[in-house]
Amino acid sequence: MLTLLALLPAHAADVDPFRPSGSLASGKGSLQAESPFVLGEGFGTGVNVSFAQDLAVERVEGAPDRRLVANVLPIELYGAYTLEDLGLRVEAFAPVYASVSAPASGFVGPSLGDVRVQANIHLADVSEALSFSVVPRIELPTGMRTATTRRGFQVGAAGVAGGTLPYDIGWLANAGFTAAGADDLYGVGTGSSLDFVGSAFWTAREGMRVGVELDSQVGLVKRGQGRNTTGSWHVWAQNRLDSGIGLTVGAGSGLIGGVGAPGYRVFTALTYQVTVRDTDEDGLLDKVDACVEDPEDFDDFEDTDGCPEPDNDGDGVLDGDDRCPLEPEDPDGWEDADGCPDPDNDGDGVLDGDDRCPIEPEDRDGWEDADGCPDPDNDGDG
Repeated sequence: MLTLLALLPAHAADVDPFRPSGSLASGKGSLQAESPFVLGEGFGTGVNVSFAQDLAVERVEGAPDRRLVANVLPIELYGAYTLEDLGLRVEAFAPVYASVSAPASGFVGPSLGDVRVQANIHLADVSEALSFSVVPRIELPTGMRTATTRRGFQVGAAGVAGGTLPYDIGWLANAGFTAAGADDLYGVGTGSSLDFVGSAFWTAREGMRVGVELDSQVGLVKRGQGRNTTGSWHVWAQNRLDSGIGLTVGAGSGLIGGVGAPGYRVFTALTYQVTVRDTDEDGLLDKVDACVEDPEDFDDFEDTDGCPEPDNDGDGVLDGDDRCPLEPEDPDGWEDADGCPDPDNDGDGVLDGDDRCPIEPEDRDGWEDADGCPDPDNDGDG
């Protein structure tokens, strides 16, 4: 909400600073905070819908409040493509305002918004608790001036950090800037700004998250009523299925008064992000791979579980050195390094289990030939 001493003419500016995150579809971002984790090779898409009340209100002492922008109802189409191996996702957002009520400019009806194109570029993983990316973006002046949904051509970028903490707590922090032409909206300077978003969330179970988000835009352009600095808070929840379909809901209101800080806002998004992932690139998708970071060693032994078996027969001789990788060695002091069992070490036809002399072959001469021991002097007469 905006408190003014006097009503001044409105010019071209976007009254609604809310920008849905491109990382929401992947189940890693929050409502507006981008995530440094660029995951999910392939396409993503979604529809973001929000309703914001009282984005700009004139307050004059001794007079009733006057709504300058009573409400907006944007419906935003989202599309993206992720190249996971490159750590890159390219995204586009096309907002269509189903309804804008801006009594101060005399506009009531539907409107286009400014198209946004951006990329999320993964930079580094320091630890599970800290990763980084950068998100450059441009916005094209496709919105309508009289509807206060057009900020004009602008460029910007945000540094993105985030990670996972103990107890399934996640966090995100974005800090960046927007460079845009200087203008004013109801006497307040609009245009370039410093932009901040932070979010913390809890993963209740796989695919289910609940969180809180804070954002602020610090205006750099000064006009008659000063610079436009806003801030808001939101709570949100997301449920994302194994199929990649996700539903997100959220609600919040303004914290720091300014043009664009809503009396309240409600938000919902229906998203889809490809979930086909094979982290270890062994041909087995993560959802059926018991060892997602260790590739299967395809050797016809338990090859469907996704885990490598360096010693298939578990005899202590690694498969690379094991002449019999599927038959365990019988460690008995006889050729134990080759990995093959030797049921009859001395090859005399008497199995070692029955052979009293397993490494001395029986001399088959019709005298005590079943014990496996040679008898060089059958009658013992010397």
